[in-house]
Amino acid sequence: VLLGYRHLKDGDTNAAMELWNGVVQDGGHRPSQVRARLALLDLAVARQAVKAEDAIAELERLRFAWRGDHIELALLRRLGDLYDSQGRYRDSLRAFREATVTMPTSRLARDVAARMREVFFNVMTDNAGQQLAPISALALYEEFKELTPPGEDGDKVLSHLAERLVEIDLLPRAAELHSSLVKLRLTGERKP
Repeated sequence: VLLGYRHLKDGDTNAAMELWNGVVQDGGHRPSQVRARLALLDLAVARQAVKAEDAIAELERLRFAWRGDHIELALLRRLGDLYDSQGRYRDSLRAFREATVTMPTSRLARDVAARMREVFFNVMTDNAGQQLAPISALALYEEFKELTPPGEDGDKVLSHLAERLVEIDLLPRAAELHSSLVKLRLTGERKP
């Protein structure tokens, strides 16, 4: 597997693919086989030789082929990124969350946690989340509200969500979000 990466780095993609296919077909060492399948999939995604849906299906299969170490973390990270690219934000955040729980003290898990917070913030505040129905955005917020950042960014998440809820006349819930902004985040001297 490592020799395949060396060939890839040297620009010999065919030699890398040949080595990885050999590892996959040999099946003698299961962790190496999973790594080789992952390397082949990464290459196919980079070359746009596989549809995102097919890549997701293969990653889902690979998840069950190997569990409990940095390989699983890498799989979940790739899976979360692919789900995000397809607008499947709940699936993306769930994959990232599972990765952070698998090995919470690893550096990769911390990187995945940062990516999870980034995806959540983007979905809740940017155009990325506009394709979600407001009620779906609320459900996503409720499931992952611990990802709401502190400070002004968190205020932006709550304000944006409240505005979306007003659009569909969920005024009581929008008022709750605004009230929490005022109670929990408003600072300064109280004025009459």
